[in-house]
Amino acid sequence: MDAQQLSDGKTVYLKHTKKDSPEVEIVQYLSSEELRNDPRNHCQPSLDVLRNEDDPEHVILVIPWLRRIDSPEPASVRDSDPSRTAVGGVRYYFIDFGVSTKDQDEVLGIHGQELSPELSDTVPHDPYKLDVYILGMAYQHFLVERHSGLDLLRPLIEYMTPLKPSERPSAAEALQRWNTIVPELSFFTLSQRLYPKRRIGFKAISNAQGRLL
Repeated sequence: MDAQQLSDGKTVYLKHTKKDSPEVEIVQYLSSEELRNDPRNHCQPSLDVLRNEDDPEHVILVIPWLRRIDSPEPASVRDSDPSRTAVGGVRYYFIDFGVSTKDQDEVLGIHGQELSPELSDTVPHDPYKLDVYILGMAYQHFLVERHSGLDLLRPLIEYMTPLKPSERPSAAEALQRWNTIVPELSFFTLSQRLYPKRRIGFKAISNAQGRLL
């Protein structure tokens, strides 16, 4: 649920969870002063952990209010030439650590948004190779399948998503591969506009109608 922080009036999100949930430990660890100031840390910070004497088995995580990654929807500006266009800082966060683990080289479990082939309640698997697979599939589902002009990501996605975990790279190796892909891309490829694929059909039909009239 949402709430308002009294100190500055900002909207925050309250998450009710068990006090011994691994999520509490992980969120507090990632929100430590050292890690919070690390520019490589893109994990959702925790502002506070509230405890209720009437419910000692649970705590409430106080989290900054964040928008969905695809919010707000694109809007028409109608006069967006370069002299009227500017870019501000954007930062993306990993959120929700309910099934996360810390300092474990092998884990068990079948939970997650992406059904990776190695997920199992009985056979241990490498959580780091699992993360690489899930992130690669997120690029596929959320970016490539939804937007035109992002086929440049396909080589990276294929590199990150072999069915066998042993054939997948580490996160550092995936980043290194991306850094070798980008210099090979043309200026045209890197500067082309992105369009939601759900609108391409309408746009193509409109252009065709214009040529016929």
